[in-house]
Amino acid sequence: MVPFVGRQPELAVLQARLAEALAGRPQTVQIQGPAGIGKTALLEHFVRDPCVAPGPAVLWASGEETEQLLAYGLIEQLVHSADASARPPAGAADTATAAGAALMNLGPRTPS
Repeated sequence: MVPFVGRQPELAVLQARLAEALAGRPQTVQIQGPAGIGKTALLEHFVRDPCVAPGPAVLWASGEETEQLLAYGLIEQLVHSADASARPPAGAADTATAAGAALMNLGPRTPS
């Protein structure tokens, strides 16, 4: 396995944002850069790092230009990426049921 080097500042920012989120303060992180610079590798390393506690639930999606006509495609990617092996927090089943019902009521899956 190739060692992951040269991204300590970025990893520190991600770790700080995770700590804030775990303290109850929602966070948003945007990773951007040219193709091939290692955006995905950075995030994959971060979420798989055993030093990242307590191992956050991670949902993955990508915004591909070729998929722009797929209604709710990004939401569908997020739902399908949910880690089924993760243990949901208390009340998550009710929240997931409500969220699923709300998504089903959004409308047709294809653009008009």
